Amino acid sequence: MLEQFVNNHRPEFDSEEPAAGHVLRFAKRMKAAKVKHYRLRYLSAAAAVALLLVGVGIFYQQQKCPMSEEMREVQQHYGKLLLLEQEKLNAVLAKVDAQTRKEVMSDVRQMLSESAISTNNLLCYEKSNPTVVAALVTEYTSKIEQLQLLEQVLQSNEMQQEV
Repeated sequence: MLEQFVNNHRPEFDSEEPAAGHVLRFAKRMKAAKVKHYRLRYLSAAAAVALLLVGVGIFYQQQKCPMSEEMREVQQHYGKLLLLEQEKLNAVLAKVDAQTRKEVMSDVRQMLSESAISTNNLLCYEKSNPTVVAALVTEYTSKIEQLQLLEQVLQSNEMQQEV
């Protein structure tokens, strides 16, 4: 019905031209949309890589040595907190230039992979040892704090550039 109406009255719809500069404004919007789409693709890829590293680490760890239920709960809880911090950092990184983003992502990957070795060593304890649990919590807390600090620095730099 609507299609038939449009077809019957097509000359009335096609009689007016768009306002001056319409094509330029439309092209500008399309360019901005492509930039946002590229950022989203980059952030999605970075998050996928981080998630893959964590997943492989957990799988490898479970194959390598059994862990107590308490250690598993600590790992799951702090692992989720760590992933949330990484997502927050990714949101901030979407606003910085490509070179800075690349350098920061490289540093974060290196920090997470280096600390994963000590975390994996802590997880290999079968019994719940309070000292080991505290060390694991300290390890995860350190990673989370480093990501938070990095996020704050990037936000501070962004604010200074806007001024």
